[in-house]
Amino acid sequence: MTDEAETPQELTPRQVPKDRLVVVETCYHLPWEGEPVSVDERYSRDLSTHEQLYERRCRVGEAWEPLDLGWLTGVGMLVLSNQEGRNLQTRPTPEEQAEIDGRVLGVGWQPREATQFDPLPFALLLVPPGESLRIVPATTDGLIVRCRRGTCKFVVYAWPE
Repeated sequence: MTDEAETPQELTPRQVPKDRLVVVETCYHLPWEGEPVSVDERYSRDLSTHEQLYERRCRVGEAWEPLDLGWLTGVGMLVLSNQEGRNLQTRPTPEEQAEIDGRVLGVGWQPREATQFDPLPFALLLVPPGESLRIVPATTDGLIVRCRRGTCKFVVYAWPE
């Protein structure tokens, strides 16, 4: 027997598959006359961690507030879902519908440690009632949210990088 046959082989740790993020999205344009047009987007990518999805139901008023992303320091994808106008028990009156339509969620940016010399916060993106927004932010530092009129209920879904 040789020395090679007697020495046990070194075992490698089991390879754990990476978590994946999969997006399937379709947008339709239904013109009054003519054929509908759809845009389909489908892709997937690996995530660098096995951390769980961060999901939080929130409410925001007309003043800018920092977007709470919990324990996440890096975000691989962020979805903000404006819950206004969803799951209504009755058909809203025109006045109620106008009120709902005004509850647009604004997403903006301002430095976290803003001074009097920094620019005022500004809206970058809008999420109308009943709609959602999917982005991959370069950074989450300074992301802020507000409701254009009244109070918005929205859900934050954030996947780790």
